[in-house]
Amino acid sequence: MILRKSVYRTLKEKKFQYAGVTVLLVLSVMLYVSLSIAISTLEERNSTFSADYKQETFHFVTGEEVTEDQLSSWEKEYDVTLEKRNSTDLTVDGATLRLFTETTEVNIPYISEGELPSQEGEVAHLKYSLKKTDITSETLLLLETLKQRSLGLSTCLIIFTWSSK
Repeated sequence: MILRKSVYRTLKEKKFQYAGVTVLLVLSVMLYVSLSIAISTLEERNSTFSADYKQETFHFVTGEEVTEDQLSSWEKEYDVTLEKRNSTDLTVDGATLRLFTETTEVNIPYISEGELPSQEGEVAHLKYSLKKTDITSETLLLLETLKQRSLGLSTCLIIFTWSSK
Protein backbone atom coordinates (compact mmCIF):
# COMPACT_ATOMS: atom_id res chain seq x y z
CA MET A 1 0.00 0.00 0.00
CA ILE A 2 2.71 2.47 0.99
CA LEU A 3 4.81 1.43 -1.99
CA ARG A 4 1.91 2.10 -4.35
CA LYS A 5 1.37 5.59 -2.89
CA SER A 6 5.05 6.47 -3.21
CA VAL A 7 5.05 5.46 -6.90
CA TYR A 8 2.06 7.69 -7.64
CA ARG A 9 3.59 10.53 -5.64
CA THR A 10 6.88 10.23 -7.56
CA LEU A 11 5.03 10.23 -10.87
CA LYS A 12 3.08 13.36 -9.86
CA GLU A 13 6.20 15.19 -8.73
CA LYS A 14 8.17 14.38 -11.87
CA LYS A 15 5.38 14.27 -14.45
CA PHE A 16 7.18 16.60 -16.91
CA GLN A 17 10.35 14.52 -16.80
CA TYR A 18 8.43 11.31 -17.46
CA ALA A 19 6.38 12.98 -20.20
CA GLY A 20 9.61 14.21 -21.82
CA VAL A 21 11.15 10.75 -21.68
CA THR A 22 7.99 9.26 -23.21
CA VAL A 23 7.96 11.83 -26.04
CA LEU A 24 11.66 11.20 -26.75
CA LEU A 25 11.06 7.46 -26.78
CA VAL A 26 8.15 7.78 -29.22
CA LEU A 27 10.17 10.11 -31.48
CA SER A 28 13.17 7.78 -31.49
CA VAL A 29 11.01 4.76 -32.37
CA MET A 30 9.37 6.73 -35.20
CA LEU A 31 12.75 7.85 -36.50
CA TYR A 32 14.15 4.32 -36.38
CA VAL A 33 11.15 2.86 -38.22
CA SER A 34 11.24 5.64 -40.86
CA LEU A 35 14.94 5.16 -41.53
CA SER A 36 14.56 1.38 -41.70
CA ILE A 37 11.82 1.72 -44.30
CA ALA A 38 13.85 4.28 -46.27
CA ILE A 39 16.96 2.09 -46.28
CA SER A 40 15.05 -1.00 -47.40
CA THR A 41 13.39 1.01 -50.19
CA LEU A 42 16.74 2.38 -51.37
CA GLU A 43 18.34 -1.07 -51.30
CA GLU A 44 15.46 -2.50 -53.33
CA ARG A 45 15.64 0.30 -55.92
CA ASN A 46 19.41 -0.01 -56.13
CA SER A 47 19.29 -3.76 -56.75
CA THR A 48 16.50 -3.32 -59.33
CA PHE A 49 18.48 -0.61 -61.15
CA SER A 50 21.66 -2.70 -61.06
CA ALA A 51 19.83 -5.69 -62.53
CA ASP A 52 17.88 -3.74 -65.17
CA TYR A 53 20.85 -1.71 -66.41
CA LYS A 54 23.44 -4.45 -65.80
CA GLN A 55 25.82 -2.39 -63.69
CA GLU A 56 29.42 -3.56 -63.82
CA THR A 57 31.04 -5.35 -60.93
CA PHE A 58 34.54 -4.41 -62.05
CA HIS A 59 36.40 -3.18 -65.10
CA PHE A 60 39.93 -3.61 -66.33
CA VAL A 61 42.21 -2.04 -68.89
CA THR A 62 44.40 -4.17 -71.12
CA GLY A 63 47.79 -3.23 -72.48
CA GLU A 64 47.03 -4.78 -75.86
CA GLU A 65 43.97 -4.97 -78.08
CA VAL A 66 41.62 -7.79 -77.06
CA THR A 67 39.93 -9.75 -79.85
CA GLU A 68 36.29 -10.81 -79.85
CA ASP A 69 37.44 -14.46 -79.69
CA GLN A 70 39.39 -13.74 -76.49
CA LEU A 71 36.37 -12.01 -74.97
CA SER A 72 34.12 -14.95 -75.85
CA SER A 73 36.53 -17.48 -74.38
CA TRP A 74 36.86 -15.45 -71.15
CA GLU A 75 33.07 -15.14 -70.90
CA LYS A 76 32.67 -18.92 -71.16
CA GLU A 77 35.62 -19.75 -68.92
CA TYR A 78 34.71 -17.37 -66.07
CA ASP A 79 30.91 -17.20 -66.60
CA VAL A 80 30.85 -13.40 -66.91
CA THR A 81 29.56 -10.82 -69.38
CA LEU A 82 32.34 -8.78 -70.99
CA GLU A 83 32.07 -5.81 -73.31
CA LYS A 84 34.67 -3.58 -74.92
CA ARG A 85 34.38 0.11 -74.27
CA ASN A 86 36.57 2.93 -75.52
CA SER A 87 37.03 6.06 -73.48
CA THR A 88 39.07 9.22 -73.60
CA ASP A 89 39.39 12.44 -71.62
CA LEU A 90 38.82 15.83 -73.16
CA THR A 91 39.70 19.06 -71.30
CA VAL A 92 37.47 22.05 -72.02
CA ASP A 93 37.62 25.31 -70.05
CA GLY A 94 39.25 23.65 -67.03
CA ALA A 95 36.73 20.78 -66.90
CA THR A 96 37.69 17.24 -67.81
CA LEU A 97 35.06 15.46 -69.88
CA ARG A 98 35.31 11.68 -69.92
CA LEU A 99 33.90 10.29 -73.17
CA PHE A 100 32.68 6.68 -73.43
CA THR A 101 31.38 4.62 -76.29
CA GLU A 102 27.80 3.46 -75.92
CA THR A 103 27.39 0.04 -74.32
CA THR A 104 24.63 -2.51 -74.91
CA GLU A 105 25.46 -5.42 -72.59
CA VAL A 106 27.07 -3.92 -69.46
CA ASN A 107 26.38 -0.51 -67.87
CA ILE A 108 23.43 0.17 -70.13
CA PRO A 109 22.88 3.95 -70.10
CA TYR A 110 19.87 5.27 -68.20
CA ILE A 111 18.26 8.10 -70.14
CA SER A 112 16.06 10.26 -67.92
CA GLU A 113 15.40 12.85 -70.61
CA GLY A 114 15.80 12.81 -74.39
CA GLU A 115 17.24 9.94 -76.44
CA LEU A 116 20.51 8.12 -76.93
CA PRO A 117 22.73 9.43 -79.75
CA SER A 118 21.75 7.84 -83.05
CA GLN A 119 23.78 9.76 -85.64
CA GLU A 120 27.46 10.50 -86.04
CA GLY A 121 28.55 13.55 -84.07
CA GLU A 122 25.72 13.35 -81.52
CA VAL A 123 26.58 13.35 -77.85
CA ALA A 124 24.57 12.39 -74.76
CA HIS A 125 25.40 14.47 -71.71
CA LEU A 126 24.14 15.29 -68.24
CA LYS A 127 22.38 18.64 -68.21
CA TYR A 128 23.39 19.56 -64.65
CA SER A 129 27.05 18.89 -65.47
CA LEU A 130 26.96 21.31 -68.38
CA LYS A 131 25.52 23.99 -66.10
CA LYS A 132 28.17 23.38 -63.45
CA THR A 133 31.04 23.64 -65.93
CA ASP A 134 29.58 26.48 -68.06
CA ILE A 135 30.16 24.47 -71.24
CA THR A 136 27.62 24.83 -74.02
CA SER A 137 26.27 21.97 -76.12
CA GLU A 138 27.63 23.62 -79.28
CA THR A 139 31.18 23.62 -77.87
CA LEU A 140 30.82 19.94 -77.01
CA LEU A 141 29.55 18.99 -80.44
CA LEU A 142 32.40 20.78 -82.20
CA LEU A 143 35.10 19.31 -79.97
CA GLU A 144 33.44 15.90 -79.86
CA THR A 145 33.35 15.56 -83.65
CA LEU A 146 37.11 16.06 -83.70
CA LYS A 147 37.64 13.61 -80.85
CA GLN A 148 35.36 10.96 -82.38
CA ARG A 149 37.34 11.02 -85.58
CA SER A 150 40.54 10.34 -83.66
CA LEU A 151 38.90 7.49 -81.68
CA GLY A 152 36.83 6.12 -84.52
CA LEU A 153 33.60 6.47 -82.53
CA SER A 154 30.26 7.18 -84.12
CA THR A 155 28.26 7.99 -80.98
CA CYS A 156 29.35 8.33 -77.41
CA LEU A 157 28.31 9.21 -73.89
CA ILE A 158 29.99 11.84 -71.77
CA ILE A 159 30.64 11.49 -68.07
CA PHE A 160 31.86 14.67 -66.42
CA THR A 161 34.63 14.74 -63.87
CA TRP A 162 36.17 17.89 -62.48
CA SER A 163 38.36 19.00 -59.68
CA SER A 164 38.13 22.18 -57.69
CA LYS A 165 40.84 24.72 -58.45
